[in-house]
Amino acid sequence: MYFQKFPLVRLVIAFALGIISRHYVPLDLRVPLVFFAAFILLLTLLNWKLSIKANYLFGGIVLLVFFLLGALRLDEKLEAENHLLLRNQDLSEIIAYKAWLYESPDKKKRSYKLTLEVISVFTKCEEKPAEAKLILYTDSISGSKLQAGDIVFVPSAPLPTESPANPGEFDYQEYLSFQGVRFQHYAKNVLKIGSDPINPVWKFSQHLREKAKGVFEQYIQCPKARSIAMALVLGQKDELDEEISKAFSAAGAMHVLAVSGLHVGLIYLLFSLVFKRLPYSIRRYRWLEALLSIIILMAYAILTGMSPSVMRAVTMFVFMAIGKASAQVSNIYNSLAASALVLLLIDPYLIMSVGFQLSYLAVIGIVYLQPKLYALLTIRNWMLDKLWSITCVSLAAQLATAPLSMLYFHQFPSYFLLANLFIIPAAFVILIGGLGLIAFSFIPFVAELIGVFLSTFISITNGVVGWVSELPFGQIQGIQLTVFETWLIYGLIVLLVYAFQYRKLRPFYLAVVFSLIFCISQLYQRVPSISEREITIFDISGEQTIQFRKGNRGMLIADSTLVNDLDRLSFHVYPSRLVNHMPLHPQEDELLIPSYRLDHGNVFVFNGMKILQLETGFKDYHLIAGLEWDICLTNSLFGMEKLKAKEIVLNSKRYGNTGSLEVSVHSIVENGFYSKSW
Repeated sequence: MYFQKFPLVRLVIAFALGIISRHYVPLDLRVPLVFFAAFILLLTLLNWKLSIKANYLFGGIVLLVFFLLGALRLDEKLEAENHLLLRNQDLSEIIAYKAWLYESPDKKKRSYKLTLEVISVFTKCEEKPAEAKLILYTDSISGSKLQAGDIVFVPSAPLPTESPANPGEFDYQEYLSFQGVRFQHYAKNVLKIGSDPINPVWKFSQHLREKAKGVFEQYIQCPKARSIAMALVLGQKDELDEEISKAFSAAGAMHVLAVSGLHVGLIYLLFSLVFKRLPYSIRRYRWLEALLSIIILMAYAILTGMSPSVMRAVTMFVFMAIGKASAQVSNIYNSLAASALVLLLIDPYLIMSVGFQLSYLAVIGIVYLQPKLYALLTIRNWMLDKLWSITCVSLAAQLATAPLSMLYFHQFPSYFLLANLFIIPAAFVILIGGLGLIAFSFIPFVAELIGVFLSTFISITNGVVGWVSELPFGQIQGIQLTVFETWLIYGLIVLLVYAFQYRKLRPFYLAVVFSLIFCISQLYQRVPSISEREITIFDISGEQTIQFRKGNRGMLIADSTLVNDLDRLSFHVYPSRLVNHMPLHPQEDELLIPSYRLDHGNVFVFNGMKILQLETGFKDYHLIAGLEWDICLTNSLFGMEKLKAKEIVLNSKRYGNTGSLEVSVHSIVENGFYSKSW
């Protein structure tokens, strides 16, 4: 693939780099942008027939201008957010606010997530207009009564999103900021006070999705099969239980349950196959094919609720359909670049979206690598040939996305090839069957037959996925990569593909160098921690959680409810253990720490340090008043002046006068996690 044949690819890369640079280096680039734009115009006016060297100069300046345009586009977005009235409002003065619910409530385990646009805020004296996006969590009773378009009254003040509270923890504050959300809180009493019309197309989309959901509930009797069908066809994942999600994730088939590029691509592929069988598939009808495919893709997007991931995938395939209709050789890369450029112009922070990155990487991998992998073997048997084709698709997509997936999710499914050999054709069958069920729902007899078939077929599919997920060593967990190492892996893949394609040794030698650098980088991360000792006290609401670490061995002291709550462990504790190359789950810990039980307390001795953990209700300070402690973890400062502690870690806010204490006090609630290493 010659890069110069795809000018839009170069332009969108420059534009994306401009966005990323502006995010990490907040500089005002408007003046240099105007300067370079004027310089380009001057070059064009002075000499229309540029020499080769001037052409290179001109091309470089164009790329630089697109780089600056990307930075400027993000600058405009950030400037618009900074002018939101709520950001300039003293939140302590707010006693309530009024907001508009612009998305359907998202059902969680024990609550509902509401995405709101603030209309006004109330202080003790007046109601003021305000503008901001925020995430509100409310209980199941209040959330179940709301729908998109409702205007709600919330009798509490919004709170700014918080930065990560524990080491290595996912930066949810930054994630929300990419979506323009700067506030987040929980409120039990959410009152509906009216409604405001929303986009009629979007409203129709939500209505159609609910009708389709009702069809699945009526004709697919098996609850597990129904939940998978609704997730795969409609993107409705509310009814998926945790067991199904874990099985699909472990088998490397989780992408099937999230309606996105795979599903839109299957719809596009099905239409293309059908159109080829029609007498109108001759060259002069290519624009008719493009128009019909766009209509079908948009109809599917409406059916699935027009979620952002689906709309991104539809945009991608719309540009691919237009590129195909234009009948230009190798135009697909320019088509993908054009769709990415349009999406980034609309929302520049999409470049930070994991879904956006993985979708484009998967499509590029399939388009470029699949034909080359498929050409390695010639199989005459039709069935085996189709299996080899599916294998090549799976390999191509996995090669393109695996490094990024390991960077973000720290795991790799060992049997993804085995799972995808079955799950991709199965997804195609379920998708077509689900759409057929919706289409023929007005004929009960036909709908019942389709429902029985889907229920049986999905149950078999779920059984196969469950079997693959339970195979030994089915999922490699605890993978820790840096961004630099991820780029090294991508460089290694590109060099090896180039070496095999063009039969050259130099790229292979360079790939060996990349591999050595990767190994050195991994050793650089691991070696210093081997001899390190560390005590970490996590910031987990309502919990006293201590982790002792000696090299890559550890011991977690936590309540049994937390140890058995994998979701909370994954969010708060696992990141720290990943960074230090420790076993993920506390049940695998091998470090033994001498400990002693007190009434309402514990004593731990770690590497010569004495740590006192006091529980709520501890009052017998005279029993331990004469002893010296290196660290004391407590829920209250009451009586602490009686202890001889070098450091006090407080698992609550500081109340009252702490000046009488002659030791440092670290409040977990106010200052985040506590860590001491040596």
